[in-house]
Amino acid sequence: MRTFFILISIFLLSGCMPIKVETPATYVLSAPKTPQAPIATRPTSLTLLISTPKAAPGYDSPRMIYVDRAYQLSHFTKNRWADSPARMLTPLFLQSLQATRHFQAVVSAPYMGDTDLRLDTELLMLQQDFTQKPSQVRMVLVAQMINVKTNRILATRQFDLTEQAQQNDPYSGVVAANRIVARLLPQLATFAVHNTR
Repeated sequence: MRTFFILISIFLLSGCMPIKVETPATYVLSAPKTPQAPIATRPTSLTLLISTPKAAPGYDSPRMIYVDRAYQLSHFTKNRWADSPARMLTPLFLQSLQATRHFQAVVSAPYMGDTDLRLDTELLMLQQDFTQKPSQVRMVLVAQMINVKTNRILATRQFDLTEQAQQNDPYSGVVAANRIVARLLPQLATFAVHNTR
């Protein structure tokens, strides 16, 4: 009987103590702190709409994807993105294309006004590859410039960028992914500026 009361007392006391709930570490993709130099020498009167980037199956959630064997996508349980990577890229694309000073206006969906051009993007891959030693992060993104008036595709380009991670852990993958974004933004801006006709 005494053992029963001791067990009940322990149970009741444990209910009064705070329970520590471990939340996953959350990371973002961000633009480099150094401003991008303007690309355009002569501004145009064009308005560019950046549509919401799409993502290939498996890459359309905040889960941080890694691979350690061929054809199998896995995700970290204690590490995640703040939003899906494709959605986090939208404001970065907007900022980068505004910095070119090539367009009269750069807007993002859901903009309902008239536009001349549209930039469509699809994130095909963003993953940390542990089959490489040290691990590598790879991003593959397809971009299309479209004439809104004629619905004609002006140009298509696939960006395939890889960065080595400093260590074999999720945070090193995040740092490598942000280095990729720093390389991608000026390349995407140049692609957009050079394909506006």
